[in-house]
Order: sequence, then structure tokens, then C-alpha cells
Amino acid sequence: FFLSLSVFLCSVFTCTNKDSDEDGLSYEVGQTPGTQRQRGKKNGLKCTTAASGGRSNATVLHSQSLNAEPRVPAYWVIPSGVTKVEGEVGFKIDFTSAAAKKKNLDKAINGDGNHQQGLRTCSAPSAFASRVEPPTEQDMKVFRERLSKAGDNAIALSLVPEHCNSFRDPVKPTPAPKSLKAVRNTKLDNADYSTLLEYCDKIKDCANMTPEQASKLERKTREQSKCEEWFAARAGRVTASQLHAVCHTSIESPSKTTVSSVCYPQRNCASTKPGDPRHWGITQEETARHQYTAVMAESHVGFCAEKCGLFVNPEFPYIGASPDGLVKCTCCGSGCLEVKCPFKHKLKTVRQACQEDKTFCLQFDQGKFTMKKNHRFYAQVQCQIFVTNTEFCDFVVWTEKDLCIVRVEPDPEFFSAQRERAKIFFEKVALPELVAKHFSRCHINCKPIASAHPSSKVTKSKTKPVSSGASASQQPQPRLPLCSSPGKMNTAKTKEVTQKRALSISPTKKRSPVKRGSRSLKTLWCYCRRTEEEDDMVACDNENCEVKWFHLSCVGLQCIPREDDAWFCPTCDQQTH
Repeated sequence: FFLSLSVFLCSVFTCTNKDSDEDGLSYEVGQTPGTQRQRGKKNGLKCTTAASGGRSNATVLHSQSLNAEPRVPAYWVIPSGVTKVEGEVGFKIDFTSAAAKKKNLDKAINGDGNHQQGLRTCSAPSAFASRVEPPTEQDMKVFRERLSKAGDNAIALSLVPEHCNSFRDPVKPTPAPKSLKAVRNTKLDNADYSTLLEYCDKIKDCANMTPEQASKLERKTREQSKCEEWFAARAGRVTASQLHAVCHTSIESPSKTTVSSVCYPQRNCASTKPGDPRHWGITQEETARHQYTAVMAESHVGFCAEKCGLFVNPEFPYIGASPDGLVKCTCCGSGCLEVKCPFKHKLKTVRQACQEDKTFCLQFDQGKFTMKKNHRFYAQVQCQIFVTNTEFCDFVVWTEKDLCIVRVEPDPEFFSAQRERAKIFFEKVALPELVAKHFSRCHINCKPIASAHPSSKVTKSKTKPVSSGASASQQPQPRLPLCSSPGKMNTAKTKEVTQKRALSISPTKKRSPVKRGSRSLKTLWCYCRRTEEEDDMVACDNENCEVKWFHLSCVGLQCIPREDDAWFCPTCDQQTH
């Protein structure tokens, strides 16, 4: 009877009011002090709990007065009969009820050995469980497929080979993409072109990379030309600065200069020696960037510009772009930045350059500057916009006299055609060159047919027999030569100067005549004093030129001049004006 009474009292909570004045209150189980405080604005309370476990001990829990700070959470004071409270791990606490303990005690007294001490569990399998057969491998396969399609990424699937690839280890770093130079296969050096194309068709996905890899590559190459990884990632990819040349060369017989600049970017890196016009442009780029940022910050909200590395879009990974920066503002969104500092026009305003130079990248029409769509810089800018997934590109032209900012919008139709052309070039030119140096071997085996003797007759197309593959009418206008003769800070120009005028020039020092038959691959040419196998060559139209033959890359040309255009080297061009 007393045991039953104790169990009953354990479930009864009685809260009594010890004060008879207005400040006292009483509440039942389920009511909070806050509820009663709102009801009667009471201040103090005392809650008495009757509990029993083998003995009739009453535990009284008191709450602190709540009138000082209403939002302070209530806390319970240690019962008066308890002197020490120790914590215990949950699974070691015995939550067995008194009735269960009584039942176990009776079984022990009666000698029943089947009773179980401690927590009660069901150790024997049920009748239903004994009738269920274990699943077959096919059943498990179907189950795992359904579990995978549920889309919750059940962790059990990470241990199954068929589904483990959908789980990415957060600890393991993203693997860096391999350079395309790794596809080199010396066994195919003597293979014919058709065999190479079949092999390249199998490995054309070697340029693919995940968005994570592309993002990591951009972060690691922000030093651009000062970073080895920047050159390694560019090798084999058609970059923005090369897109125009790639789209204007023959696929069957591509220009060696274009092939070399795409596949071996480090070998064809622009000279940065003091005195070279390209060196001047590079050194002034930071000044132009600061002026551009200052101008844009005045008229754009939250404007900022930061440097960036090499971008590769996973949708077309055979193309890359390295803008001079990324820009962002609240009013216009995100864009990219391309800065040009033309040495040729450094002492002119941009408007003067547009009026005096027909080959200039900008045109001034109806009171504003716009880019010429047939200029190679336009292809470069469009490529940067689509590769970086930005909304515009700010094309900046800086001189010592002027700063011009032209905002270029995306041209999807233009870039779509350029993109397809770049894909064909990558698969049929870049990959065969990377795998077996196919086009390099073809160029080395070619012999120039024009004589190098200074007294021989010089025609207006003085090049090696390797051409860009395009007819004279299809070839684009040649780019202006960018480098000057050694030791002089003159600007290279290409103008229509008659051969008669050029012949009237008397150079200060004539080059010693070269004996007939002495021309070979070991003969040194050009300003750089290197052999002709380094690059395609072009001859100056001045028959009295001291150097005569020049590598295209050394004089800033990307393609061979047209048949009907006279071309003079930087030194001779300066002497004619």
C-alpha cells in the first residue's frame, strides 16, 4: 500500500502559496511564472514538489524572486536535503520504474534466472523478423539507385563505388588542372596528319576543367606574366589577344607565328627590355589604371577595380582570357578592364591618333569614340567579356596627353563565329602541334626561295614560302611594327612609301654582302641575331637596308604584309621621314 501511494505521489505536483497577502500566488503544472505574473502581477513564488523513491522524502524547489528583472530565466535551488550533486553519463543512469524494480526483485527471490538486471531490452527477435529473408545484391542495387535519386545524398552511398563520385571530400583540395603540354607524344612525331587528327580527336577533352579548377587557376595566376603557371595554362589555348590572328589564318597551312604564340607562349613573350616600345606600354599601365579608377569613382557608386589572372570558361575551355582587371559598381554591375598605352601616340591625344592613324583601334564619329569591329582589339575585348561572364568591358587608351574610356557591350553574334573558328584551330592545329610538333617540323623543312643577297632584286613580298594560307585579297592589313632598332627610341611605321623614295636613302653603314649560296638555317638575321627557323620572316622594301630580313614577331607583325603594300623596317621608315 505504501509503495503504491509513493508511486501516486510521484506524479502529483502541488504548488502552494506561502504568503496570504497580495504578493503571493499559486499555479498548477503547465503554467509558467510569466503567465501568472501577467495575470496578477505577482512577485514571489514557492513551488513544492512531492516525490518518493523507496522512501517518503519531499523535495522542495524554490525560485528566486522575479520582481527585480522580469527577463532573467528562473533557476532552481538545490533541495535542502541534498548536500552534493554529481553529474553522470546518461547511459549509466537507471531509469527503471519502481514497479519494474519490484518485479525483478520478486523474480530473483523466486529463483527465476531468466530475469535481466538493469535496463529492460528486447533481445529475442520477433516472430516477424525471423520470417524476413536478407536482401539480395540485386535488391540492394535497386535500393541504392532509388536512394540516390531521392536527392538527399545519403551518406551510405559514399561507400558504394557506383555512387561515391557524387560526394566531394571537403578536406581534399581541388586538383590543379594539368597543362596541355602534357599531351606530348614522341611516338607520333613521324605520323601523318590524318593519323594525328584521329589521335587528337580522342584527347580533345584534355582542356576540360571544372568550375572549381577554373576559379583556382584564376586565383593562382594573378601575377600573369610573372607567374610560371600563367604560361603553362595558356599553352595550347587560344587566348583573347590571339583570337583575331587565329581567325584570320589558314587551318591547312597556318602561320608559324600564330602557331608559336598559341602553343609556346613563354617562348614568344614580349620583350620587356628598356627602350622597347612594349616595355613602355607595360610600365605605364599602372598609371593608366589609377587614372581610370579615379575618373570612374567620381561617377559610379561603389566602384572598385582589382587585378585578375587567367580565366578559362568550362563551357569552352580551349579559350582563355587575361584582362587587365575586373571592375564592379552598384550602378552598372561587373565588367572587365583592358588598358592600352600606345607608344606610337604617346605625345598625342586620342582624337589626334584617330585622325592621323588609319590603323588605330578607335574611331571618332558623331562626337564619341567607338571601337572598330574589324580591329584585333575588338576580338580581344569580346573574348574577355564572354570568357569572364561579365556584362561589359571598359577599353582604356592612355597617352601622356589624354585618357579615353570606351565601354564595349557584348556582341554574341560576333563572338559565336570567333568561338567556332577557335575550336577548329584548337582541334586541328594546336593539338597536333602539342602532340607531335607537326607544324613546327613542316616549317623547319621548308626552304625560302627568295635570295638574301643585298644586290639581288627585291620584290614587295619578301617572305619565306610559308604563308598564312589566305589569298592576298583575304589577308588582313598588317599590324603596325612595335619594336625599334637597337639603341633608338624611334616608332615603327607602315606607310605607302614608293620604292623609288626608299632607294634614294643612303644608309650610314652598308651591310657586307652575303655570298651566294651561303644562306642556311645557321645564318643569323633580324635585330635579334637569330636563325630564320625561329619565325616567319619579312624583308624591308629598302634595298639598302642594313638588316634586310626580320622575324615577324621582332617587328610586331602577326601576318605577312599584303602584296600591294610596301613595308619598311623601323630604321628605314624613320630615315624616310
